[in-house]
Amino acid sequence: MKGFLKYLFLCWLISISIGASAHSPDVSTTLIVEESDDHWVLQIRAALTAFEYEVEYHFGAESYATPEEFQELVIQHVQKQTSIYANEIDQVQLLDGVVKLGHETSVTFKLTGIPSELKLLELTNASFKEIPRNQSALMLLKKGFEKNQFRLDRNNQHKARLKISESKFELEKFVAEKTSFPIKPVIASLFVFMAITVAYKFIRT
Repeated sequence: MKGFLKYLFLCWLISISIGASAHSPDVSTTLIVEESDDHWVLQIRAALTAFEYEVEYHFGAESYATPEEFQELVIQHVQKQTSIYANEIDQVQLLDGVVKLGHETSVTFKLTGIPSELKLLELTNASFKEIPRNQSALMLLKKGFEKNQFRLDRNNQHKARLKISESKFELEKFVAEKTSFPIKPVIASLFVFMAITVAYKFIRT
């Protein structure tokens, strides 16, 4: 119980620093918190309008008629759009989702699958990717660790790879996936086409 109260207090402190933008639909917060040894939670906060937009985009405007139905759709959506991997191979499960409605709405999950010897954490949160200019402040709270903030947005595909180094989380440099589009063959084909066209016009004249 004390661990949970401490977690709530830390979340409250963080909310003060981002309160000015709390109700903007394109700004959200992603929190990963170690409540106690090997007990972690994930909380995602955003304006209610942001959750409404995403739910209606994915499920339809008539997909819910009660707050309870809306909350269930929020949980489904966030679970589908969020993935966490620990040490590259262990997929972390999001369980027991709870939604708290308000102008700033939050959804909280218990996390299972984060090992005691945590070396690398990879998180993707694309819950609001349909909202233009969306960005999420990513924060990790672990006892004895520095409190750093990272950013998830379109530029990094809403993904962060964090490695543990000297009691702090450090962001690995994001490397965009290389395009598989065959640029060189296309350029070569264009040159061939242009050459044939010029030759054909020359013969005609």
